[in-house]
Amino acid sequence: MNLDPLFEEMGRNLQIPARLFLRAGHHRDDPGAVANGLKENELTIALRNDLAQALKARGVVVLVDDDADDLATDVQKIAQQCRPNDILLDLHFNAASPRATGTECLVPLAASRTEVNLANEIAKAAAQCMQIPNRHHYNGGLPKTEAQSHHGRLAIMRPNCHNVLWEVCFLTNAADMAAYAAHHRTLISTLTHTIFPYLHVA
Repeated sequence: MNLDPLFEEMGRNLQIPARLFLRAGHHRDDPGAVANGLKENELTIALRNDLAQALKARGVVVLVDDDADDLATDVQKIAQQCRPNDILLDLHFNAASPRATGTECLVPLAASRTEVNLANEIAKAAAQCMQIPNRHHYNGGLPKTEAQSHHGRLAIMRPNCHNVLWEVCFLTNAADMAAYAAHHRTLISTLTHTIFPYLHVA
């Protein structure tokens, strides 16, 4: 009798509590997208800090990136520390024409059920909170994979854990940014509530 599947299932049930790796897209010396008098890196750092504080208050183990580190260093550090049941949430603001609007998430090419479900829940919650479009509706109700991104393959999705990249809204759309600013506090609360069930309290 092959007991390997049974032992594997028992191992999943007895997993060490999952942690959240929360990363601000673009480091201190890389502004990322710049529009409407705003810099993407400043927005993602502030959002990361607010979200980390809210989740830590609920007992979640949150690890944040160092603002002095570039992408390659972040990927290396996370890959060395993460476990398969951990979650990596990479925060970004989108950029395109001034008319482009909405929120969306990206997941790895061979995404897990956890990655797809979390990405869908984040996009749905954020869209409802900020009252902007959920761009997953343009993709059959699913998050885009990294293959549908401008880069085709995203280095931040290589660490061996659950990976989700969240494009909060469009930095290049003044209405999106006004909605983000107006609903920021509610968005933090909403996202904390959305992410919390995916993480076991330490």
